[in-house]
Amino acid sequence: MQLGTVSLIQLGRIVKNHSFWFHAHGTPRKDNDYDFFVVLKDDTEKPILVLQKINRYLARKQMLKPVDVLVNYKLRFKWHSTQPTIERRIANEGMILYERQ
Repeated sequence: MQLGTVSLIQLGRIVKNHSFWFHAHGTPRKDNDYDFFVVLKDDTEKPILVLQKINRYLARKQMLKPVDVLVNYKLRFKWHSTQPTIERRIANEGMILYERQ
């Protein structure tokens, strides 16, 4: 499943892309959606603007399954992953689909 973030990756904005919940744990059903958390470089544009671009891309693709996308900066994701948040669960249990070296 391509999220449509290839152009963002090529521009160097994405540091990491996680898949979480059913598709990350190997137990997806036909009615499950796709869940992604996109981690951005700290010095890039605002996460809400990147999320809007991703959502516009996905809307044009007419996805067969719903796609949920969360976006935040690397530093914020790292801090939130130390707290009792969804980021911690994603960091511990999610599957990394892309990571910049």
